[in-house]
Amino acid sequence: MDKREGRYVNYEMQKAPRGGGFCVARKRPENTRPSTGLRAALAIAPAKAFLVLAALALALTASVVPASAAHAADLYDVWVGGTQVTSDNASNLVDGMSYDDASKTLTFSKTVTVNGDPNITAGAGIYAGNNSNLTINVEEAVTLTVEGTAKSNSSAGVYVEGSLTVKGKGVLVSSGKATGAIGGMGISAGGNISIEDGVWITASGVGSHTGHGMVAASSVTVSTTGTVEATGSWPSGSASGTNSSGIYANNVQIDNGTVVLSGNKWATGSGTGVVTPTFYPSAWVTASTKADGTDSEQYDPAKIGTYKYLKAEPGHYHPLCGATCGHNPAHPSVLYQPLPAGYTGGELPAGSYYLTGDVDLSKTIEVTSGIVNLCLDGHKLDAHARFGVIQINGIRTLLNVCDGSQAGGGAITGGKADNGGGVYMLDGTLNLFGGSVSNNTAAGSGGGIYASKGALNVFGGSVSNNTAGSGGGVYKDGGVFDLHDGSVSDNVATFEGGGVNVNRSTLRLSGGSVSGNTANNHGGGVNVDEGGVLVLSGGSIEDNIAGYAAAGVFVGERGDMSCFGSPTMANNVIAGANLPSNVWLAANKTISIDGPFAPTAPIGVTTKTKPTATAPVPITMGRSADYSAHFASDEGHGVQNSGSGGSQVVQIVPNLKEIANPDPVTGIANGTSLADIVSDLNDNAIATAKTTGGNYDAKVTWDGSTADPAYDPSKKEEQTFSVEGKVTLPAGIANTESVTEAATISVTVKAKGKPSKPTVDELAIAEVRLSCKDDDAHNKDFPVDAGAMTVGEVQEPTPGTYTCEVVFDGAPYLAQMNAGAALQHRLVKGESPKTITFTYDDFDMRWYPDGHYPSLVDGILVFKVTCANEPGPNLTSDPSDVNGGSSGKTLAKTGDGAMQITALTALVAAAVAAGCAAFATRRRASRRRMR
Repeated sequence: MDKREGRYVNYEMQKAPRGGGFCVARKRPENTRPSTGLRAALAIAPAKAFLVLAALALALTASVVPASAAHAADLYDVWVGGTQVTSDNASNLVDGMSYDDASKTLTFSKTVTVNGDPNITAGAGIYAGNNSNLTINVEEAVTLTVEGTAKSNSSAGVYVEGSLTVKGKGVLVSSGKATGAIGGMGISAGGNISIEDGVWITASGVGSHTGHGMVAASSVTVSTTGTVEATGSWPSGSASGTNSSGIYANNVQIDNGTVVLSGNKWATGSGTGVVTPTFYPSAWVTASTKADGTDSEQYDPAKIGTYKYLKAEPGHYHPLCGATCGHNPAHPSVLYQPLPAGYTGGELPAGSYYLTGDVDLSKTIEVTSGIVNLCLDGHKLDAHARFGVIQINGIRTLLNVCDGSQAGGGAITGGKADNGGGVYMLDGTLNLFGGSVSNNTAAGSGGGIYASKGALNVFGGSVSNNTAGSGGGVYKDGGVFDLHDGSVSDNVATFEGGGVNVNRSTLRLSGGSVSGNTANNHGGGVNVDEGGVLVLSGGSIEDNIAGYAAAGVFVGERGDMSCFGSPTMANNVIAGANLPSNVWLAANKTISIDGPFAPTAPIGVTTKTKPTATAPVPITMGRSADYSAHFASDEGHGVQNSGSGGSQVVQIVPNLKEIANPDPVTGIANGTSLADIVSDLNDNAIATAKTTGGNYDAKVTWDGSTADPAYDPSKKEEQTFSVEGKVTLPAGIANTESVTEAATISVTVKAKGKPSKPTVDELAIAEVRLSCKDDDAHNKDFPVDAGAMTVGEVQEPTPGTYTCEVVFDGAPYLAQMNAGAALQHRLVKGESPKTITFTYDDFDMRWYPDGHYPSLVDGILVFKVTCANEPGPNLTSDPSDVNGGSSGKTLAKTGDGAMQITALTALVAAAVAAGCAAFATRRRASRRRMR
């Protein structure tokens, strides 16, 4: 036996690689898995090796199987999951694994878990013996998990006797757990450990005495964006435990990589790692937030000694999206450096920075190239209303903003500019993960953020309490604004877009909220116009206010809106009036539904074009499903689905508010049957449908069986009763408020009166007086009563229609008078008789005293006045031209010059006689006119 590095090495027989002979080779270290075949031959002392070789050679020579036909796989110095890698299984020992012995490289192309074997040194999941070097290549999107088997002395997930290189762009998770005195190791190497190519390594070791995440006999180098999270620990309650480190090595070199160390228990003088930088003049190594120490230490050549222990510190290392966002690995962890001392604005180079206190800026922060990660850490970047806070300009420029403070409070604030008071982005990408862009002002657009080209993403935090002319919170003019989470709230726009103004760009709202914003004009929450597009699939737009329209979303003539998913749109109102106004659509604008759509409540819509019964207003584009239940009209109109198949649209239609009953019907002849009355009502009695889009005639089907009180046609007394009917709404009218579609009409049947052709004596006319207005709107009376008409001037009305009063038995009745040509007459004693003609069109006389039937006279009534010489003017009513005529009566002048009515019955009697003669044949026409 040889003793090398404190271990005993045995020898064994092996078949020579070529020629079929044998050789003596060094056996694997003690406790490793025994070899198979000839390699499992009994170990013997070197002095007896020759005899064994000769015997074995003789036996094989005598074999019936020719030596040329025998095959033995090449055995490699690597074990995976307890099985030795050979030339036969190098490509299929583990799914997705391959081994190249020439380069000593294990490649993993599929996610897999490898468990250790207690027969392998340190119970390793992956083991490379014989002082061999090993490279582990974990390809992109692959996670390799290696777990060492717990042993009494030591345990490791990966154990390499030589040097270890881990590369690739995947993830390696390695752990070891020991129960004995030595300890557990996540990764252990007898030489150097190199981390390359951006691979992400999580190494942890747990031991009763010690626990190390990573152990290297020489050095550990982390380069080219590689990341190591190394944790050492020992179980709670253990009686011992003096060292617990993240990395235990002679040298830790960080060449543009990231190292996070933590050890949750340690004794005085122990620490979480050893650092001796050799490439850079100095290096920072910081413990993660899992550590419970109080400080960190920077090492430079002047401080380097044989070993330097770092005291653990809750370091500034957390995911890109913030300390508690939990988006790993989508948002990988970043090690932040303090913002350079004395920095108060100007160009900020690419890098990761965190604020150690509030920063009073002396000028705008400029981000013009590369990636800048900025953690506000509960502090403020404050411009104190002198200039904008941050400016981003560069196609390949990315600014990530988060707030790593558990308490929050980080803010980009106090900015004042023409556009973009908080952040002004001409190009590039801005990701807001946390903190706030708040209390900034822009005279023009984008009080909080003005983003022209490029991408704006809000994953968290808030844009709040900013003010601008347009786009109080955010003004997006080009590119895409994705609101995933967070809020745009309590911003104010003097004109439009209190929360967000979207021009020539797209706002995709999948989460978060737009709430509590105000626009003095329109678009309190979101204003979409000038080529802007709103895609609403989640989140909420609530509690916004506008001055006159579109408190929630304004979609202008050049804007578009689409929906899918389950968004919320509610409680957006017009200022002062408290009227709902959630989505406002310009003329001919509709909402596109781009997928399964189920909002949390119906979305209220207002349209610039108002609906009528014959012209409904579409509000969605054609789809293959009925989505009308997901929309409502903020103006109280109805919402209906129209079309079928793939052409179904939602449209706004007038909504029924009230059914107005027809006017009462009176003057129906006594004895008329109920059937005739109902027939006449069905032909002529129309109800009125009063809707949000105007009033419309509505057909009524009247039901005589509903007469209340019951009607008896045999009664001679006057009867009044009501009849009910069912209303049929015109097409294109909705009834979302469930207004009763019914009407009621009052009907009056006259009492049975005197003969339908009354005699002249029965009329007992006392006077007839005509009262008209002349050209100057002065009242002119043309009376024919005692003492009123004297010798002198008599003027006819100017041609036109006048309202004249006809008095019967002291009761006035209205009639229409159409005057003839203008004439002037003087009633002069001794002149020849003259005729004054008053022409009445459609003279309508009605009266009901003593139960007389009303009369209707159509045609022309000629009223003639004749002047006589002696003993004075006599006025004669000559009705000879009144529809066949009748005998006249004379009005004679008394001695005092006044006119004394001797009788004035012929005029009226003739009209009555003519009217009554036609009454029977025109009964129905008479009833219509009575209405």
